[in-house]
Amino acid sequence: MDKNKSNYNFPNINVYLNDQEIKEIEGLNAKANAARFSKQMRDDPANVTVRDFFSIWANKNLAIFIDLVAFFSKLEKYSIYFEDVDNTKQWYSGIQKMLVDFIMIFIKETRAIYIGITLVILSFLLYMIDVSG
Repeated sequence: MDKNKSNYNFPNINVYLNDQEIKEIEGLNAKANAARFSKQMRDDPANVTVRDFFSIWANKNLAIFIDLVAFFSKLEKYSIYFEDVDNTKQWYSGIQKMLVDFIMIFIKETRAIYIGITLVILSFLLYMIDVSG
């Protein structure tokens, strides 16, 4: 490897590392890139098998349901915004905070695509019920 050229963003890395260490770093870098690419491919809903997709979809819906139950069981924490509405005028902030926390349940991590698919399936089922009735 050419000691004057550095593929890394660290200044003078070639001064501190010998050729064997640089080859090891390049090998580790290649393995890390392959693992990152593999994880991205596994996590992308378009690249998983149908069985894996439904498994992920079910797990995401279960996590959403658990977070919704936790949210509704802890509504008391928002009561400080609504105790004295006339004097504090914080009811708007309370509603805003509740809505933000509620929406975050549906959009955190990669839940948004799965909740969208759930809504599409639900609307299709409701359509089929309406048409058959």
